[in-house]
Parts: sequence; structure tokens; C-alpha cells
Amino acid sequence: MKHNRLRGWIALTLAFCLVLGLTGCGDSGKKKTVTGKTPEDTLETFFEALSKNDVETMMACCYVEDYLDRVSFSQYTDRIQSYMPVGGISAPTEYDYYRELVGYELRGQYARSFKMLAFSLLATDAEYENLLNNMSIQHVDRKWAKSFSRTVDPEILKDLEVLSIDEDCPEMQRDLKYSKNFLAVTGADDCVERTVLLKLDGQLFYKGFKLAEIDERWQIYSLSATLLGENSNGVATQVDSKQDYRDIIE
Repeated sequence: MKHNRLRGWIALTLAFCLVLGLTGCGDSGKKKTVTGKTPEDTLETFFEALSKNDVETMMACCYVEDYLDRVSFSQYTDRIQSYMPVGGISAPTEYDYYRELVGYELRGQYARSFKMLAFSLLATDAEYENLLNNMSIQHVDRKWAKSFSRTVDPEILKDLEVLSIDEDCPEMQRDLKYSKNFLAVTGADDCVERTVLLKLDGQLFYKGFKLAEIDERWQIYSLSATLLGENSNGVATQVDSKQDYRDIIE
């Protein structure tokens, strides 16, 4: 009877994964990975998690574990033709010690982008402009910090809406040189950029992403769209209208 219940539970779990069209069932020794059958699936999952303040699922949408599996330190260094002990596969990941550390380093980079994405959606007043441009805000105190904490309360993100997910700069994305360089460094099977139009508290924002295809599943490689000229800090940009957004991405 116990074995029957166990088999039933396993079958139910696998069916649940298939219904979602997502894979979150990896090796027990690895962090959870969530991937969509399309770039849009993955981004929808990511933003649903953001609206729920679910950092674990947001991180699971990102290209970490497969990156570590697919690209060794020697391969990465050979493709980059230079070495700095930060970013990418920055240490010999054939050793478990360094693999774990590089994994934390990669997740830390994503975590910073998650934080800045939330700040950019919530701290929209002009006084925060320096912050969103990686510059410090001077002459602040405890009173300012308390006010800022209220401004960036992540609970507000529950009302975040995804209005559309679009291919940005389509002609440039079809340039083989663009994808060839990316694939050589990352070990991905394919890559695309997508831009998401968002709405929160009556304001429109857009946010670009680069996604990597791994075994016909899609993961977030970076919270930036290179072809749109976005920087890599994860900040969303305010836009006045849907037509202005269309003009930007086309």
C-alpha cells in the first residue's frame, strides 16, 4: 500500500510539472531550476514570482546550474582570452569548493539585479535618480532611510502587471554574429532578447532580458537587453505610452 501511494505521488508530481510546461525537478544536490518551453513562459513565471516576492523562484529562472555544468573554467578562459577573478566562470569549477563559490557569485549578481529592478519600479521620484544610475545619494540620515524603506516596500509589487512580452530589435537579433559570440562564451544552444512592458500604479515601464536556451528550455541569462543599450544593473525604465514603447523596441 505504501509503495502504491509513493508511485501515485511521483506520477502526480511529474504530471504537475508537465501541465505547467516548466521543469523544476532537478538533482537533489543542486539548487532548483525553473525553465519554460518558450522565453515568454520563463518571463511570465519570473514576474509572477516577483509580484509574490518569491526570490527562490526568481533565482530558479536564471542560468546558473546549467551554466556551471556546461562551461568549464578552461573553456571559459579560452573563449574570453583574458582572466579576472570576478564574473562568469571565474575559478576552476572542476573542484566542488570553487563550483559552489562561483554559484554563489553568479546568484549574487542576479540578486543585485532583482533588488535594482524592484527599486526602479517603486522609487520613481526624481530624488532617487542617482540611485538608479549606480550613484550614491548624499546627505541622507535615519529619517531618509525610513522614508525610503516605505517607498520600496516590496508588498506593493503584488499589483504589478505584465502587459506584453516582445522581441526587441528583431532585425539585429537575426544577425548570426550576435548570437555566435554569445553562445561561444555561455555554452547555450541559442539566445534571444525579450522586452517586457509593465504597469504598476498607473505607470508604464519596460525591462529587457537576454535568455539562453538549454535543451529546448529557456532561462534568464541577464536582466538587460544589449540591443536596446540597457546597462546590466537590472533597472526598469519608465515610458510615457505604449506607442513610445513600440518605437523603442522596433
